[in-house]
Amino acid sequence: MRKIRVLFMSDAPMEKPGGAQIPMKILIEELKAEFDIHLISPGETSHFKNHHVLAGNTTMVLSKNGVLKSLKIMNMLRKMINEIEPDIVHVQTSSAAVFLNTLLSIGLLKGSFSIVYTDYRVYAEYGKIARKSIDKLIVRAEKVVATEENIDEHRKIYNTVMRRKDNQRLLFMGPLPPPIGGDTVSFSRIIKCKGFEDYSRTVIDTSRKGGVRITGRKVDFRDITNGLKILTKVLTKLFKHDTLIFYSNRRFLYTVGLGVVLIEKILGKKVIVRVFGGSFHIEMDRLPAVYRKFALSILKKMDYFLVQSKELRKYVVENYGFRDSQVIQYPNFVPDSIIFKRKGVKNSIDSFKCIYLGQIKEEKGVFDIIEAAMLYDGFTCDFYGPIYDRDSIKFEEAKSLVKGINYIDTVEPDNVCRIISVYDLLILPSYHEGEGYAAVVFEAFAAGLPVIVTDWKAFPEFVVHGDNGFIVPIKDPEAIANGIRAMVEVPEVYARLCKGAERTSELYSEKRIVEGRLIPLVEMERSI
Repeated sequence: MRKIRVLFMSDAPMEKPGGAQIPMKILIEELKAEFDIHLISPGETSHFKNHHVLAGNTTMVLSKNGVLKSLKIMNMLRKMINEIEPDIVHVQTSSAAVFLNTLLSIGLLKGSFSIVYTDYRVYAEYGKIARKSIDKLIVRAEKVVATEENIDEHRKIYNTVMRRKDNQRLLFMGPLPPPIGGDTVSFSRIIKCKGFEDYSRTVIDTSRKGGVRITGRKVDFRDITNGLKILTKVLTKLFKHDTLIFYSNRRFLYTVGLGVVLIEKILGKKVIVRVFGGSFHIEMDRLPAVYRKFALSILKKMDYFLVQSKELRKYVVENYGFRDSQVIQYPNFVPDSIIFKRKGVKNSIDSFKCIYLGQIKEEKGVFDIIEAAMLYDGFTCDFYGPIYDRDSIKFEEAKSLVKGINYIDTVEPDNVCRIISVYDLLILPSYHEGEGYAAVVFEAFAAGLPVIVTDWKAFPEFVVHGDNGFIVPIKDPEAIANGIRAMVEVPEVYARLCKGAERTSELYSEKRIVEGRLIPLVEMERSI
């Protein structure tokens, strides 16, 4: 059986004292009997059989070489890495990280290898270019090693990485923050799930970045250039994965997504598509009939289509001709790593603290909350999230008129549960067209908080009126105020809702949703 081939890259000659070279020598010496160890470094002298020397160069540091010499070094590295055909490349120096990331980004390295990255606690000392390359390399890396002292830990890492290589190679494609929104947070969480640790993973970020997204806005030039850029990235990854897990909003899916699905299926890849929100069918039905028919003919080639709600699943199967086994209801989940339960259940009628967390815009019901506070002063409400420009002035004016209404800030996704846990109630009176299985509701449940939501889209599928929260009509501040009053003035009602919230959260755990629904689809034989 062939040994696992591990390639180390040093940015300085191995004779150089200090730095990363000393621990690298120790690792090579200790592990060479078990692994097929290779090394690339500058210098003139080869110290062992598989030591590949960048002859005529004394360093890989970009600032000491200049542009032309750096390009020459990059070409030498390309040839050496392609000849070595490593299973694992272990990067321990910043300059090596820059070169490796550049070669990978422009598709000059053949084959498929995994990356292990060691941080020597000097990340903050690197220059801007090095930090950017290292950030990208860490996203690609199968493992980030914090220290270099433990030989057994490295042995374990290399063997684990190879087990991943023996499993399916996954390409995750979807939007990453910024901006922070339901889609970017959802995708950032799926790529971090423990259930995928034993797979070789590559990620393509489809987000065009920017501020709060506008529902129904027209396609602009940036959309086109971003789409072409993403298609190019897909083409460079075609032979480096077996299965595509594609998280997409509805517009991206019926534009750029058609090209992605078609290319992947032509090459025989398994394609699993998850569409954000609950309004995919609304957008599809607005398309010209000819284009809709064309788009659906391609989308029906995917192996599995994951939708958030039961209602949307039923509509897609009955109206678009997808097979029943092809369309899977796949709601949002709460990652195990971010669950933060509050201590105890509030029963005091004093200082009932509510939270709104999401995009600050009218169709999310933010002004209905403020009006509810005018009708009933028994609660306060703190608002978190990015403010939509269109509504910023109106929001500032409205909250200034009501005591106890405060805007706090945006929130990092991994801190949402912790922040929610210090409140008593989440309010989300949305009538947003794209609303689906709002992740923030499940995070409230996980923290033990009941919710007030509207009778809108899929909310009634997971919020049970009187059990884990209250459902109110859209655009009805009085109903919101009455719901809060019932919780404040009747502690038994509030306690019952809190217990229902915790009970509901168990249905949307990472283990139940990701390991119970998505991973079996990855491992299952193709449905088409």
